[in-house]
Amino acid sequence: MQLRDREEKVYDRGRTYYRPDLATSAHALRVLQQPDGQVRYVASLVILGQALEDHLVLDARGEIMERPALRQNWNIRGTMQFSDEWKAVLARLIATESSPLLRTALWPVMDELTLLWNETPRELWTEAGNELLLHAGMVVAYREALSQVRSAGEGLLLAARFASELARLLGPLVRARAQDRMARLSPEDQQISLLFSSPGTTGLPDNELRAFLTRLALGEELPLVT
Repeated sequence: MQLRDREEKVYDRGRTYYRPDLATSAHALRVLQQPDGQVRYVASLVILGQALEDHLVLDARGEIMERPALRQNWNIRGTMQFSDEWKAVLARLIATESSPLLRTALWPVMDELTLLWNETPRELWTEAGNELLLHAGMVVAYREALSQVRSAGEGLLLAARFASELARLLGPLVRARAQDRMARLSPEDQQISLLFSSPGTTGLPDNELRAFLTRLALGEELPLVT
């Protein structure tokens, strides 16, 4: 545990948990104030600012107090696989944070991937060849947050935030595969790809993206997970 003027990060078993104001990460260091005034630091897996799993509990000196047991056997009812429209949404959002030179390769990469809600202990997602398994607990966290929104506008913003967080999780992998795909093209094909690259949108157009997010804000486009 790195302590300076206060806690900063914890490194444990190959994972680094940062204080949320220092870095946006799936692995975060939360601070809990106890009734007796003591402070506990909890290294957790998070999405939408909510903890899906607590991996490590430390005292104020950084001494390990507990390694909580992880939940097992998520019950997923409905379609586990992401639809083509879901993938188009993610491709659109990943493209907004990618070089225009890569945009022609993003959708082919996304198209060849199979995205599934599943069990991924200690990680928000894992890669197995062309399958990407995403932590089913993220659906639970999203539905919990959705149950607390007070207006349609808030629901739409939450849906957009959820989709954006998923895109940021998968973006580095998709971009790396797109770069590899471009590198394997001949110089002539690379020039053609660059010629047809566009600063415009990739994936769903604006009206279809909004329609998708509206359905997501109504709790659709996701399985039921308990």
